This record gives sequence, C-alpha cells and structure tokens, in this order.
Amino acid sequence: MSNATKYLGLPAAKTGFVEAQSDFRKYCLILVSCLLAFFEARGQSGAWTRKQDLPTPRIVTNASVINDKIYVIGGMDFNYVNLDANEVYDPSTDTWERIRPLPTRRAFPSSTAEDGIIYAIGGGYPDATSTVNAYDPLTDSWTTKANMLSKRFAAHAAVVDGIIYNIAGNHYDKNLEAYDPSKDTWTRKTDIPEAWGIVRITAYNGLLYAFGGGFDTSPLSTVYAYDPKTDTWTKKKDMPTPRCACWTYLVGGNIYVLGGMDRAFGQILSNVEVYDPGSDSWETRPNMPLKRTIFAGAVVKGKIYVMGGISNWVGPEQKEVWEYDPAVNTGVAASLELPKNVGLEQNFPNPFNPATVVRYHLPVASDVKLAVYDMLGREVSVLVNERREAGVHEVKCDGSNLGSGVYFCRLQVGDFVQSKKLVLLR
Repeated sequence: MSNATKYLGLPAAKTGFVEAQSDFRKYCLILVSCLLAFFEARGQSGAWTRKQDLPTPRIVTNASVINDKIYVIGGMDFNYVNLDANEVYDPSTDTWERIRPLPTRRAFPSSTAEDGIIYAIGGGYPDATSTVNAYDPLTDSWTTKANMLSKRFAAHAAVVDGIIYNIAGNHYDKNLEAYDPSKDTWTRKTDIPEAWGIVRITAYNGLLYAFGGGFDTSPLSTVYAYDPKTDTWTKKKDMPTPRCACWTYLVGGNIYVLGGMDRAFGQILSNVEVYDPGSDSWETRPNMPLKRTIFAGAVVKGKIYVMGGISNWVGPEQKEVWEYDPAVNTGVAASLELPKNVGLEQNFPNPFNPATVVRYHLPVASDVKLAVYDMLGREVSVLVNERREAGVHEVKCDGSNLGSGVYFCRLQVGDFVQSKKLVLLR
C-alpha cells in the first residue's frame, strides 16, 4: 500500500488506481465524470423538493405573494404566444387554482404586491405596453390603473414604504419609475447607472438592490443599491457570476440569486449565490438540481420557489415547480438537532468547475483539518485548520489554480479520518 493511499484513509484496493499512470486511468476518469454529471444534474440535495406542477406551463412570467399564497401572472409559451393565465399556488397544501385571467395577454410583465393588491405592470412581447392592472384576490377582479411613463417588458418591481419601483426592462432600458398606489400616479426617478435589460431587484431595509442585467450584450455582474430617500444609487460588490434573467429572493436578511443565463440565448445557469447586504459580501451555495432561466419566483415562510421557465433553448416551456429550503444548506435547520457523528458529505456540485461546496458534521466542538490532496497524496489546498463549534459546517473549495483531474478531500477530527473524491472538469 502506498503512503498516499494510507494517508488519505482509502482502502488498499485503490492503490493501483492512485499510482497508475496509464491511459486506462484517463478513460476511467472521463467515464466517472460523465456518470457523476448525469446523475447529479437531476439529483436533489436535501434542500430541494419537487412540488405540484404549474397548471399552465410558461416562460417569462412573474409572481407575487399575498397571505402566503403565490400568484403567477401572465407569461408566454414556447411559440411566443402571450398568455393571460393567472394561477394561485398554496404551499401549505401544494395545490393550484386557476383564477380570473389578466385583462390582456402579456409576456414579461413585472408584478408586485402592496396592501393586499397585486399590480401587473407593463409587459407584452414583442410589442411592449405601459398598461397597469391591479388584482384584488378577495373579489377575484381586475381594475385598470394609470399607465407607466414608458412602455416596457421584462422590467422588475419591488416595494419600499408603500411605493412601487419599476426598474429597467426591454433590451437596453435603465429607467426607474415610482408608482404611488394611493394617488395612482407615476414619477420618473434616477436611472440605474450600469445595468439594463432583465435586471432583478429585491427590497431590503429601505433600499432596493439591483442584480445583473443585460440581454443582447454580455450580462453584468454588477450590484447597485438604490435609496428612495435620496434618489441615489450606490455601487456594491459584484456578483461572483455575471448573469441576466435570474431571480432574487430575500430570506433571513440575505438575498439569494438563482439561475439565469450568461448571455442572450447562451448557457443557462444553475448557480446559487447569496448576498449579505450588511457585510456587502457573497457566498456560493450548492447549485440548483436543474438549470433554469426566465422563470418566476417567490418566498413563503423562508422557503424559495422556482416556477416555470426553461432549461434549454430547444423547449418546451417548463411546468415544474421546485421548493428550496435555504436552512438545509446553511445548517440553520441542522443546528436545532446536533449531528450524532463526525462525517464528511460528498461535495456539491461534483464534477465542478471551478468551485464546489464541502459539508461536514461535528457532534461536539473539535479541532478540524479539512484539506484537498492530489492523486499522489500531495496536499494542494487547506480549507479548514482550526477549532470549530458543533453543528453542520460548509466551506467553499476553489479549484481555480488546479488542473482537471481527480482529487481527494480529507477530513480529520482527532483520530477520525474520512475522504471523498472530487472531480474537477475544465
């Protein structure tokens, strides 16, 4: 048995594989990588759960929440037909109900809820509209409101202090317009400095945070915060992954950015990244179990919902609904009941490029060393080398400076040693 095999805690049967330098090893690496990619592409982590499908499959729709129910409005099918569908989902019963449709068929509407009313703003493709309609769930009825100041599709809306802010849209627009529901009036505000097109915004602590954007040009990684009190924008730390047509969700004071695409009709993404407005910092989470863009999203009771959209450019539009529980991946839920044993989970995603997340369990506070080794047993990266509290912990493994191949992540806690195989694919 080689020293490398013994040190990594691998069984002797792996000795030949570790030391062999033949073409057969390369073939096995490729085969294993392909199989891992296939099974993990559709696999669910503990955080993701498939829910009841959308009654109307669609893309470029929007969603708003009232009384813990999600209202999904408008959209388009894969034949570019604008839709007037209006359907409500109850997460507590995992059921859908069709309700009164939009007065006009519209793809790419923006929508948001304020004081128990949902506002469907603009939309329409390829001909944008400035139409605004308000939906009252109590009476299942629509009323017409004052038009926007400009015609736009693919804008995004959020509420601060009772005022609705509608940002960007179309292919290049940077417009910011504010709507006062109490007066039924619109006011032009200062344009967003950089982002344009399909921007996503989230309101938090009196500010609006705008993420990414672009469409016909390369999507942006930019993040800006807008202060309605001063009508000013402030640049924040860029997203790790440039993208447009993603979705943003506020959970526990953090903003989760999911999915999107890396350019117009380009690669569809499954990335999950978390922004902390308090520290202006980012953290990478395990990817979604699916790639998705131009979908709708909402948050109910701390859980994130991904609805509709597409996973490829061949079609068709998706009807799938997925629920994501951030607490599972952050260890918040696990902290309510401490792990019974020390353990190292398989990294996710795997294969990966360039980063992956490693998760480990500690039943009691312990001195921990978590490191990555190459096939010859050489230490190439130390992820953790300090005392950690009891609980479930996650750490990012960045392989940017490593070559493609098989690596081993080794957890040592006292006399306990466990290793997992990592596959880095360039």
